[in-house]
Amino acid sequence: MNASTSGGKLPLHGPRRVIFPPKTVGEFVSNVNRYPVTAVQRRFYYLLCRMGTSRFSGHLAFKLDKLHCSYRSLSESLQPYGHVDNFLIACYCLKFFEESHPSRSKKHYFFPYIGESMMNYRTDPEALLVKKAFEGACSARKMHLSNLLYFPICFQHHWFLFIVDVTDRLFVFLDIFYTKDDDYQLHVSAILIEGFKTMWHRFINYATLPFDDFQVVYPATPRQENRDDCGVYVLKFLGLWNSPRVCLPSLLSREDIPNVRIQLMNEIYFSPLNQADKTILYNIYADICAAAKAGRGPSKTSRITTK
Repeated sequence: MNASTSGGKLPLHGPRRVIFPPKTVGEFVSNVNRYPVTAVQRRFYYLLCRMGTSRFSGHLAFKLDKLHCSYRSLSESLQPYGHVDNFLIACYCLKFFEESHPSRSKKHYFFPYIGESMMNYRTDPEALLVKKAFEGACSARKMHLSNLLYFPICFQHHWFLFIVDVTDRLFVFLDIFYTKDDDYQLHVSAILIEGFKTMWHRFINYATLPFDDFQVVYPATPRQENRDDCGVYVLKFLGLWNSPRVCLPSLLSREDIPNVRIQLMNEIYFSPLNQADKTILYNIYADICAAAKAGRGPSKTSRITTK
């Protein structure tokens, strides 16, 4: 099938249904370590966390084209109980784009401020931001010929993921804290769906889709027990959710989060796409390893101290 025309079309036997685990079954906890980390990954993780509070905190930890985040941003986002910030989510969205171009993946990952702008679509500056984002996305692959549109959003210091599933005709909300009946989601879902439909009809007016027939769904997700893990879950959902047949509680649980934080930090920092200079970190790590081997402390020039 031609990749240029296959995206955005209904499955052969109609839209697929969302999978829900039995209500009598609690959150799945595997005896197998689903997100293993090596000793080296763990060392780099703790080193990167310390870099975020050191004299190097303002240096770039990740850079890809014009987008970047500092060691402070990386550390504060992924350290234990850290709250993920917009810069890191945006970097991951661009990373997904570069690793699997929409012309192949048929997916679009929008920066967090685009979802937030859709919630304020009645103001001209916000609508202009959405217009530019939609035009940029369509230059990579027409949105109506894509399968999935991802909008990570932080509203009132809480992250959730809004997905427009063009293939299965769904508006998907992945929220690990609020349910569909909570005032929070009743508010954001109504505004987001209306904002998305309005922006689509204004800026993608050459392609009509039956959005009024799209079903609003809240698939089962792991449940959050604190206020800080929501962004970490959203980062994982961006990679895990690719169809209504995905059962997220069987793939991720709260017990996985400490290792997921370590994996995510190593994954983005050591990504082949990262254009930031890693010399400082490598020199510090090499000196620490040499000092440990020789039974001495690290040199003063390599020692990480807080500001």
